[in-house]
Amino acid sequence: MKLPQFKIKHLLFILVLGISSILFNTDQTNAYTVQSFPIEAPSTLGCAITDGEDGNIWFIKTSERKLVKSNNQGTMTEFDIPAIGQLDPDPYPGFCSMAADGAGGVLFTSNDRPSPQTARSGYIRRADTNGEINSTLITIPETTINSGLAPSRMGLFRIENIDNDNYWVVGGSLEDAYNIVMKVNSSGQVLTFWETEIGEGSILNSVKDESNNLWIAPLGKLVKLNTDGQASVFPLDNIVNVTALESDQLNNIWIYPYPFDEDNGNLGAGNKLGKLNVNTNTITYYP
Repeated sequence: MKLPQFKIKHLLFILVLGISSILFNTDQTNAYTVQSFPIEAPSTLGCAITDGEDGNIWFIKTSERKLVKSNNQGTMTEFDIPAIGQLDPDPYPGFCSMAADGAGGVLFTSNDRPSPQTARSGYIRRADTNGEINSTLITIPETTINSGLAPSRMGLFRIENIDNDNYWVVGGSLEDAYNIVMKVNSSGQVLTFWETEIGEGSILNSVKDESNNLWIAPLGKLVKLNTDGQASVFPLDNIVNVTALESDQLNNIWIYPYPFDEDNGNLGAGNKLGKLNVNTNTITYYP
Protein backbone atom coordinates (compact mmCIF):
# COMPACT_ATOMS: atom_id res chain seq x y z
CA MET A 1 0.00 0.00 0.00
CA LYS A 2 1.42 3.38 -0.96
CA LEU A 3 1.87 5.90 1.81
CA PRO A 4 0.96 9.40 0.57
CA GLN A 5 3.92 11.78 0.28
CA PHE A 6 2.50 14.38 2.63
CA LYS A 7 2.14 11.64 5.23
CA ILE A 8 5.85 10.81 4.92
CA LYS A 9 6.68 14.47 5.57
CA HIS A 10 4.46 14.56 8.62
CA LEU A 11 5.78 11.19 9.79
CA LEU A 12 9.36 12.45 9.69
CA PHE A 13 8.31 15.62 11.53
CA ILE A 14 6.63 13.51 14.22
CA LEU A 15 9.72 11.31 14.53
CA VAL A 16 12.08 14.28 14.95
CA LEU A 17 9.68 15.91 17.41
CA GLY A 18 9.43 12.75 19.50
CA ILE A 19 13.19 12.10 19.58
CA SER A 20 13.90 15.73 20.44
CA SER A 21 11.48 15.65 23.37
CA ILE A 22 13.30 12.62 24.77
CA LEU A 23 16.87 13.77 24.27
CA PHE A 24 16.75 17.44 25.18
CA ASN A 25 15.88 19.09 28.47
CA THR A 26 15.55 22.89 28.46
CA ASP A 27 16.24 23.13 32.22
CA GLN A 28 19.90 24.21 32.30
CA THR A 29 20.39 22.72 35.77
CA ASN A 30 19.55 19.23 34.45
CA ALA A 31 21.15 19.22 31.01
CA TYR A 32 21.73 15.85 29.39
CA THR A 33 24.77 14.71 27.47
CA VAL A 34 23.73 13.53 24.04
CA GLN A 35 25.80 11.00 22.14
CA SER A 36 25.37 10.62 18.39
CA PHE A 37 26.29 7.52 16.40
CA PRO A 38 26.59 7.51 12.60
CA ILE A 39 24.37 5.09 10.70
CA GLU A 40 25.83 3.47 7.63
CA ALA A 41 23.89 4.44 4.48
CA PRO A 42 21.18 6.23 6.51
CA SER A 43 17.61 5.58 5.48
CA THR A 44 15.31 8.14 3.90
CA LEU A 45 12.57 6.89 6.22
CA GLY A 46 13.17 5.04 9.46
CA CYS A 47 10.96 5.20 12.52
CA ALA A 48 10.45 1.78 14.11
CA ILE A 49 12.62 1.39 17.22
CA THR A 50 12.59 -0.66 20.44
CA ASP A 51 14.88 -1.72 23.26
CA GLY A 52 15.39 -5.47 23.22
CA GLU A 53 15.71 -7.73 26.22
CA ASP A 54 19.23 -8.50 24.99
CA GLY A 55 20.28 -4.96 26.02
CA ASN A 56 20.50 -3.69 22.44
CA ILE A 57 18.49 -1.06 20.60
CA TRP A 58 16.77 -2.35 17.47
CA PHE A 59 15.43 -0.24 14.61
CA ILE A 60 14.47 -0.53 10.95
CA LYS A 61 15.93 1.34 7.98
CA THR A 62 12.72 1.19 6.03
CA SER A 63 13.84 2.15 2.54
CA GLU A 64 16.71 -0.34 2.60
CA ARG A 65 14.66 -3.11 4.28
CA LYS A 66 17.35 -3.46 6.94
CA LEU A 67 16.91 -4.52 10.55
CA VAL A 68 19.63 -2.91 12.69
CA LYS A 69 20.93 -3.95 16.12
CA SER A 70 23.00 -1.42 18.07
CA ASN A 71 24.71 -1.70 21.43
CA ASN A 72 25.00 1.35 23.70
CA GLN A 73 28.40 2.21 22.22
CA GLY A 74 26.82 2.62 18.80
CA THR A 75 28.28 -0.53 17.28
CA MET A 76 25.68 -1.63 14.74
CA THR A 77 24.93 -4.84 12.92
CA GLU A 78 22.57 -4.83 9.95
CA PHE A 79 20.37 -7.70 8.78
CA ASP A 80 18.46 -7.89 5.51
CA ILE A 81 14.69 -8.24 5.89
CA PRO A 82 13.96 -10.99 3.36
CA ALA A 83 10.80 -11.10 1.30
CA ILE A 84 8.32 -13.83 2.20
CA GLY A 85 8.35 -16.51 -0.47
CA GLN A 86 7.33 -15.10 -3.86
CA LEU A 87 5.36 -12.18 -2.39
CA ASP A 88 5.97 -8.57 -3.34
CA PRO A 89 8.12 -7.00 -0.59
CA ASP A 90 6.54 -4.47 1.76
CA PRO A 91 8.05 -1.02 1.00
CA TYR A 92 7.46 0.07 4.63
CA PRO A 93 8.36 -2.91 6.87
CA GLY A 94 7.77 -2.17 10.53
CA PHE A 95 5.76 0.96 9.72
CA CYS A 96 6.89 2.89 12.81
CA SER A 97 6.30 -0.01 15.19
CA MET A 98 8.52 -2.59 16.86
CA ALA A 99 8.26 -4.44 20.16
CA ALA A 100 10.35 -6.76 22.29
CA ASP A 101 8.53 -10.07 22.44
CA GLY A 102 9.28 -11.16 26.01
CA ALA A 103 11.33 -14.14 24.81
CA GLY A 104 14.53 -12.38 23.76
CA GLY A 105 13.47 -11.43 20.24
CA VAL A 106 11.93 -8.38 18.58
CA LEU A 107 8.68 -8.11 16.63
CA PHE A 108 7.55 -5.94 13.73
CA THR A 109 4.80 -5.99 11.14
CA SER A 110 5.20 -6.53 7.41
CA ASN A 111 2.74 -6.38 4.52
CA ASP A 112 4.47 -8.52 1.89
CA ARG A 113 1.67 -9.64 -0.38
CA PRO A 114 0.75 -11.36 -3.64
CA SER A 115 0.02 -9.26 -6.69
CA PRO A 116 -2.83 -8.61 -6.97
CA GLN A 117 -3.72 -9.00 -3.31
CA THR A 118 -6.83 -11.09 -2.74
CA ALA A 119 -6.90 -11.32 1.07
CA ARG A 120 -6.90 -8.83 3.94
CA SER A 121 -3.69 -9.99 5.51
CA GLY A 122 -0.25 -9.11 6.76
CA TYR A 123 2.53 -10.71 8.74
CA ILE A 124 4.09 -10.54 12.17
CA ARG A 125 7.81 -10.99 11.80
CA ARG A 126 10.12 -12.03 14.61
CA ALA A 127 13.89 -11.65 14.72
CA ASP A 128 16.11 -13.41 17.24
CA THR A 129 19.30 -11.82 18.60
CA ASN A 130 21.25 -13.24 15.63
CA GLY A 131 19.00 -11.49 13.13
CA GLU A 132 17.22 -14.63 11.97
CA ILE A 133 13.75 -13.51 10.80
CA ASN A 134 10.63 -15.63 10.48
CA SER A 135 7.01 -14.74 9.83
CA THR A 136 3.46 -15.56 10.92
CA LEU A 137 0.46 -14.82 8.73
CA ILE A 138 -2.31 -12.68 10.20
CA THR A 139 -5.61 -12.58 8.29
CA ILE A 140 -7.80 -9.58 9.08
CA PRO A 141 -11.36 -10.89 9.57
CA GLU A 142 -13.85 -9.75 6.94
CA THR A 143 -16.74 -7.88 8.52
CA THR A 144 -19.68 -5.74 7.44
CA ILE A 145 -17.54 -2.63 7.98
CA ASN A 146 -14.55 -3.63 5.87
CA SER A 147 -16.21 -5.89 3.29
CA GLY A 148 -16.34 -3.10 0.71
CA LEU A 149 -12.66 -2.17 1.04
CA ALA A 150 -10.16 -3.39 -1.52
CA PRO A 151 -7.77 -5.94 0.03
CA SER A 152 -4.82 -4.13 -1.55
CA ARG A 153 -5.53 -1.13 0.68
CA MET A 154 -5.49 -3.14 3.92
CA GLY A 155 -2.47 -3.77 6.08
CA LEU A 156 -0.93 -4.15 9.54
CA PHE A 157 0.71 -1.11 11.10
CA ARG A 158 1.52 -1.50 14.78
CA ILE A 159 2.33 -4.27 17.23
CA GLU A 160 2.52 -4.53 21.02
CA ASN A 161 3.56 -7.65 22.92
CA ILE A 162 1.15 -8.81 25.66
CA ASP A 163 3.06 -11.92 26.76
CA ASN A 164 5.13 -14.65 25.14
CA ASP A 165 2.11 -16.01 23.26
CA ASN A 166 -0.17 -13.03 22.48
CA TYR A 167 0.11 -9.69 20.71
CA TRP A 168 -1.91 -6.58 20.05
CA VAL A 169 -1.87 -5.79 16.32
CA VAL A 170 -3.31 -2.60 14.81
CA GLY A 171 -4.29 -2.68 11.15
CA GLY A 172 -6.67 -1.23 8.61
CA SER A 173 -6.44 1.24 5.74
CA LEU A 174 -4.89 4.70 5.81
CA GLU A 175 -6.74 5.82 2.70
CA ASP A 176 -10.18 4.50 3.65
CA ALA A 177 -10.27 5.72 7.27
CA TYR A 178 -10.75 2.20 8.63
CA ASN A 179 -9.10 0.79 11.73
CA ILE A 180 -9.03 -2.63 13.39
CA VAL A 181 -7.31 -3.69 16.62
CA MET A 182 -6.77 -7.42 17.04
CA LYS A 183 -5.51 -9.64 19.82
CA VAL A 184 -3.69 -12.50 18.11
CA ASN A 185 -1.68 -15.46 19.33
CA SER A 186 1.76 -16.54 18.17
CA SER A 187 0.18 -18.85 15.57
CA GLY A 188 -1.58 -15.93 13.91
CA GLN A 189 -5.09 -16.75 15.14
CA VAL A 190 -7.25 -13.68 15.79
CA LEU A 191 -8.64 -14.16 19.31
CA THR A 192 -10.70 -10.98 19.53
CA PHE A 193 -10.93 -7.71 17.62
CA TRP A 194 -12.42 -4.25 17.73
CA GLU A 195 -12.96 -2.05 14.68
CA THR A 196 -14.26 1.36 13.78
CA GLU A 197 -14.31 3.81 10.93
CA ILE A 198 -12.00 6.62 11.94
CA GLY A 199 -10.12 9.58 10.52
CA GLU A 200 -6.99 9.19 8.44
CA GLY A 201 -3.68 8.84 10.25
CA SER A 202 -4.80 7.99 13.77
CA ILE A 203 -3.86 4.30 13.46
CA LEU A 204 -0.24 5.38 13.88
CA ASN A 205 -0.80 6.07 17.58
CA SER A 206 -1.12 3.33 20.20
CA VAL A 207 0.43 2.31 23.51
CA LYS A 208 0.08 -0.59 25.93
CA ASP A 209 -0.38 0.28 29.59
CA GLU A 210 0.88 -1.53 32.69
CA SER A 211 -2.22 -3.76 32.70
CA ASN A 212 -1.77 -4.85 29.05
CA ASN A 213 -4.71 -2.73 27.86
CA LEU A 214 -4.13 -1.14 24.47
CA TRP A 215 -4.83 2.56 23.96
CA ILE A 216 -5.40 4.07 20.53
CA ALA A 217 -6.21 7.62 19.46
CA PRO A 218 -8.96 7.93 16.84
CA LEU A 219 -10.07 11.45 15.94
CA GLY A 220 -11.03 13.47 19.00
CA LYS A 221 -10.87 10.67 21.57
CA LEU A 222 -8.89 7.96 23.31
CA VAL A 223 -10.05 4.36 23.22
CA LYS A 224 -8.94 1.73 25.74
CA LEU A 225 -9.25 -1.92 24.74
CA ASN A 226 -8.90 -4.60 27.38
CA THR A 227 -7.61 -8.05 26.54
CA ASP A 228 -11.19 -9.28 26.01
CA GLY A 229 -11.71 -6.67 23.29
CA GLN A 230 -14.05 -4.45 25.34
CA ALA A 231 -13.69 -0.75 24.54
CA SER A 232 -13.91 2.34 26.76
CA VAL A 233 -14.01 5.76 25.08
CA PHE A 234 -12.60 9.01 26.52
CA PRO A 235 -13.36 12.26 24.62
CA LEU A 236 -10.50 14.75 24.24
CA ASP A 237 -10.97 18.48 24.78
CA ASN A 238 -10.53 20.32 21.44
CA ILE A 239 -7.87 17.87 20.25
CA VAL A 240 -8.41 16.34 16.83
CA ASN A 241 -5.31 14.20 16.28
CA VAL A 242 -2.69 12.87 18.66
CA THR A 243 0.99 12.75 17.73
CA ALA A 244 2.14 10.42 20.50
CA LEU A 245 0.87 8.37 23.42
CA GLU A 246 2.79 7.03 26.39
CA SER A 247 1.93 5.14 29.57
CA ASP A 248 3.79 5.75 32.83
CA GLN A 249 4.36 3.39 35.74
CA LEU A 250 1.31 4.78 37.55
CA ASN A 251 -0.84 3.77 34.55
CA ASN A 252 -1.49 7.37 33.48
CA ILE A 253 -1.78 7.88 29.71
CA TRP A 254 0.07 10.91 28.38
CA ILE A 255 -1.12 12.63 25.20
CA TYR A 256 0.78 14.94 22.87
CA PRO A 257 -1.55 16.64 20.35
CA TYR A 258 -0.82 16.66 16.66
CA PRO A 259 0.28 20.28 16.17
CA PHE A 260 -0.64 20.70 12.52
CA ASP A 261 -4.16 21.39 11.27
CA GLU A 262 -4.22 20.12 7.67
CA ASP A 263 -7.57 21.71 6.87
CA ASN A 264 -6.61 25.20 8.03
CA GLY A 265 -2.88 25.01 7.37
CA ASN A 266 -1.79 26.22 10.80
CA LEU A 267 -0.55 24.97 14.13
CA GLY A 268 -3.50 23.48 15.98
CA ALA A 269 -3.81 22.41 19.61
CA GLY A 270 -0.12 21.55 20.00
CA ASN A 271 0.43 23.88 22.94
CA LYS A 272 -0.72 21.56 25.71
CA LEU A 273 0.11 18.17 27.12
CA GLY A 274 -2.64 15.90 28.39
CA LYS A 275 -2.61 13.28 31.14
CA LEU A 276 -5.44 10.79 31.58
CA ASN A 277 -5.73 9.35 35.09
CA VAL A 278 -7.11 5.86 34.44
CA ASN A 279 -8.25 5.46 38.05
CA THR A 280 -10.53 8.51 37.98
CA ASN A 281 -11.05 8.69 34.18
CA THR A 282 -10.20 12.40 34.24
CA ILE A 283 -7.92 14.27 31.84
CA THR A 284 -5.69 17.13 33.00
CA TYR A 285 -4.12 19.50 30.46
CA TYR A 286 -0.83 21.31 30.94
CA PRO A 287 0.15 24.32 28.79
